[in-house]
Amino acid sequence: DALSADPLPPRPRSARSSRARSGGAACQLSSGLTYSDGAGQRLVSVQKPLGLVLEPVGEEGARDQGVCVAEVGEGSNAERAGVRPGDVLLAVNNVDLASASLERVLGAISAVPGRAVNLRFQTTQRES
Repeated sequence: DALSADPLPPRPRSARSSRARSGGAACQLSSGLTYSDGAGQRLVSVQKPLGLVLEPVGEEGARDQGVCVAEVGEGSNAERAGVRPGDVLLAVNNVDLASASLERVLGAISAVPGRAVNLRFQTTQRES
């Protein structure tokens, strides 16, 4: 099952997307820093609501194999920060979650104080 990474209560949804929780004035905030190490990892600082949907990596029923991005909301903070579907989440605020369950990852994102969340991803190959 894919779940939204946005810990805030749902707002009325527009016709644009039924799953990604992005929109309204909250998405006008800056997404902050984006850093790529050149080896396929990217560190991004994203304002809540993130505007992305996460899902477990691997076979259905498998546990603790990590989490990847299933969907990025159009115009969302995550999209502006360069997050793409297929990116694999490695850490939240420098806490290694590379093999964590979806529930643990969502808990870690929700527990971050304030509005900015630092996320480290293993990026997917991009077509040129």
